[in-house]
Amino acid sequence: MTGRAALCLALVAACAPGRGSAPAAPAVGAASGAEARRDAARGTAGTRESSHAVAPILDLTRPPGFEILRVADDDDGADDLLPLHPETPDRPRSMPLVRPRSGGEALALADLALTRGDAFDAIAQYRALLPQLEPDAVPYAELQLARALAARGEREEARAGLSRLATRDGPVAWAALVDLANLRIHQVGAVEATRELEHLSNARHEALVDELIHQLSREHSAALLLDKARRLERCGYAFEAVQRWPDVETAAVPARCRGRVANLRWMVERRERSRSYLAVQRRINPLVERWDALAVATRNGDHDPAPWVALAEDTLVLRELAEEAGRRGVIDRTARAALVIAIELALARASPDERLLPQIYAASDRVEREHRGAVRAHVDLLRRGRPRR
Repeated sequence: MTGRAALCLALVAACAPGRGSAPAAPAVGAASGAEARRDAARGTAGTRESSHAVAPILDLTRPPGFEILRVADDDDGADDLLPLHPETPDRPRSMPLVRPRSGGEALALADLALTRGDAFDAIAQYRALLPQLEPDAVPYAELQLARALAARGEREEARAGLSRLATRDGPVAWAALVDLANLRIHQVGAVEATRELEHLSNARHEALVDELIHQLSREHSAALLLDKARRLERCGYAFEAVQRWPDVETAAVPARCRGRVANLRWMVERRERSRSYLAVQRRINPLVERWDALAVATRNGDHDPAPWVALAEDTLVLRELAEEAGRRGVIDRTARAALVIAIELALARASPDERLLPQIYAASDRVEREHRGAVRAHVDLLRRGRPRR
């Protein structure tokens, strides 16, 4: 145990009555008894006036783990060469759905009613328009009519119309296929809906699945990724699902991928902790340099406690990030040591700076209880201004 630590553990003893300097031994050729008594009286008065005015003997050694480690700016940590990488399917490219010009203003007004949410009016307009439209505008109007029917809750009629359109080619057929899948997903789930549509999607089946993965909510997208991993025997899709949504249970992963994905989850967590460790270290390095500079200044006679308090506060800023990296103990120990040094320097002054007390107390509130107690014991000494003699 260092002398500094011993001092921290013996704070009560430091305040015990009778503490003081031992009387100096008489020197050869000393003054007369009366003069000696006068000198002793003067020495006692000086002690009462200055108390800790003499600089304390401080342990300025850095706490364990608080040291400089050289980290390259572009080093992201131990980025393990993962045996499996997450795979995200590309979103399929499709031709945009455009209203045919031949539909004229009447078709535009029907679309406007659908956009406004007036499905009843939109249905009436589309049905009135269909017999009058040019052939190139009919598929578009039928698609919009099916959408209006679905919006009004007439799902079976909408489903029949979309199924007819989905067998064709072109942007209208693709839009109908996606709409049909969305209509069924709310009834039977994403995986079952895409299975039902295999006879309509044919060669477009994987493209439909990929489109839905990008389009749907977390629950449905995860289910489709896991099903895709099972069907194609590509565990990268399963890894993508569990990495994107950590709450996906390992039991939901296809059996052949389960062991690999479970191991990869652990590896990813380790990699993230490694990255956090290095992120903390990059910010610790300049703090270590500040500690060393303050230690040199203190040894050379600069006994200002304020920079040590500031160092403790700046160190505690890293506490949350250090928690992720498993290094919170280093941060707490360093903050405690810096605060104790600040308090001892303040005690060494004839008139301690009362403005430091709120800062020291606020900083001590942010460390673990074991460190907080030691710091507050020192704060009590600082509050009293000087220990009793």
